[in-house]
Amino acid sequence: MWNLVVVLAENKPGKLAKIADILGKNNVDILMTDIDDEGQYGIVRLLTSNPDKARNVLYNENITAALTKVALVEIPDKAGALSVIMKILAEEKINVKQAMGCILDRGKRAAFIIIPDGDPAEVEEKLAKRGIRILEEI
Repeated sequence: MWNLVVVLAENKPGKLAKIADILGKNNVDILMTDIDDEGQYGIVRLLTSNPDKARNVLYNENITAALTKVALVEIPDKAGALSVIMKILAEEKINVKQAMGCILDRGKRAAFIIIPDGDPAEVEEKLAKRGIRILEEI
C-alpha cells in the first residue's frame, strides 16, 4: 500500500511553486499531481518518491500535509489497460471514490492510484489475486 501526500494549499499565485520548490530542494521527486480548486483553499494530491519525507518537509515549512493510504497498481501503458482494472473493480463490487494515473515508462508501464470506498489494502489484495501488479515502490 502506498501513501498519497495530500496538501491543503491556499488558492493564490506562488503556493504550488513553493510546494514544488520545498520538495525539490529536499530531493523528493513528484511523480504525479492532482489539484482541486475548493475556493479559498485547494487540495493538492501528490504521488512522490518518498511520501513520509514529503509530508515531513512540508510540515516543517508550515504547510498542512497529510498522508492518505491508497491502492497503487501498475498497468501497461497501452490502450484498454485501464478498462481491465475498472472491470475487475466492478466485478469485485469495489466503488472508486477517486482515481489518478501517470506514465512511468512511456509505452511500457503506468501507475494507477485508487482511492476506494473502504480499505485500499483489500483492493490491492483482490487485484493481486487477479494478476495485477501492486507497486510497493516507485
